[in-house]
Amino acid sequence: MIKIIEYALIADDVYSSRSNFKKYEKKHSHDLILDQWYAIMDLAPIQYQRHICHAALYIKFLKNFAIDAIVAIRGTDNLYDVSVDFHSWFSDAMSRGKFDHVPSYYVAAYLFFLRARDFLNQHFARVNLSLTGHSLGGALAQLIVGLGHKPYVAVTFNAPGIGHIPGVDTNMSQYVYGINSRYGLINKIGKSFGHIEYIDVPNEEAAAKKAFQILAIEQRDEQKFLHTKDAIDKIFLNNLIMSEAMQARNDFLVSVYPQHSIKNLIAALRNNLYIANEVLS
Repeated sequence: MIKIIEYALIADDVYSSRSNFKKYEKKHSHDLILDQWYAIMDLAPIQYQRHICHAALYIKFLKNFAIDAIVAIRGTDNLYDVSVDFHSWFSDAMSRGKFDHVPSYYVAAYLFFLRARDFLNQHFARVNLSLTGHSLGGALAQLIVGLGHKPYVAVTFNAPGIGHIPGVDTNMSQYVYGINSRYGLINKIGKSFGHIEYIDVPNEEAAAKKAFQILAIEQRDEQKFLHTKDAIDKIFLNNLIMSEAMQARNDFLVSVYPQHSIKNLIAALRNNLYIANEVLS
């Protein structure tokens, strides 16, 4: 049984070059007393093309028995440059608005998931496997479920939607849960997939709210998600010249990272124990 806050902490940890969780390697585990989450060293994390995609496996033990496992996928390696995540997804999955398709790095993430599943089947046959990820990593976790037709729970944080991508099975959306900041930028790109829970992230929230109001960006209008990303793209490309729109752009530049940050989302979850302690698998 995994709480949302546990998913969030692991989605954050996969960004780190050195995991904050204890390390586990099967050949050295015989004398250990295992009773928490571990980062698994037996399965080498993937790395794909200049750090666009990175994934790792985590296992939770209780009294030396493996009970849960999570494949965590991160987005770009530059966590502070949100425009990288925006343009990566806009370009790689939406062809800059021309047509929708599966990003090339999905294959690397999917193959890692299969390796993790095979490893668990070999060594921990009855462990429950699920996925998590922040931003682009969350989108890839959704794709493994929705495009790969894999009935595994995926819990994502401020991830773009994948409902617009050809081949995605809408019936698989029942396994996907998204935790999004109410005025986050990246989570407004693409068509939402699965159950979405919005929470208030106080960091620069007033500036983000003002920008959303000026640009008339809907919280989630399924028919207008392409217009939303076009408006945001203009902000990044410095094409807004009207004084009011320029103010919106400035508000976005101030607020976009604080609203998107997985660490700020975790802090907000700690102040919302009802959601943080919700069990999803």
